[in-house]
Amino acid sequence: YSPGTQEDIDEVLSYLRNGERIVELVNHGIVSVGKNLDDVIATLDVEPAYVNFPELYDAIYHRFQHSTEFIDLVGKIVRPDEAVLDLAAGTGDVSKSLQERGYRNLSLADQSDGMLNVARGKLGDVPTYVTAMRGMDIGRTYDAIIVRQAINYLMNYDNLWKTVGIIQK
Repeated sequence: YSPGTQEDIDEVLSYLRNGERIVELVNHGIVSVGKNLDDVIATLDVEPAYVNFPELYDAIYHRFQHSTEFIDLVGKIVRPDEAVLDLAAGTGDVSKSLQERGYRNLSLADQSDGMLNVARGKLGDVPTYVTAMRGMDIGRTYDAIIVRQAINYLMNYDNLWKTVGIIQK
């Protein structure tokens, strides 16, 4: 599959030849390279937007954040008085939407402190935890743990169960 014009391909190749492992195609996603699938997945675990410019994340990914389906689903299952952990919370968009619907017992966890700083600016004084999903131990229990869009970082069945097992402790 050719992702565009020859000029587009040449531009991407120039970055890859200079040692970049992730190249962002503005408004089109990313190209990630590695020696094998595990290497590519490891590279994707540290996306440039999370690390390099978390304050711009919402502007970059706004077109993916318009749907209310996930928030509607949470509203059908989780009561506003229950304790909710927004796991892989990013800049807090999900929690902000829940706050607007009356949820007050919210906590956020993400592996990027920069992303959580943006979230704190939106949400005010909410508990936040800098942690990865794998091996997470924040010393607290919740009535509901929600994850929108980031479950793919666990990538396979075994990692999903390892994380669920940690969460269920």
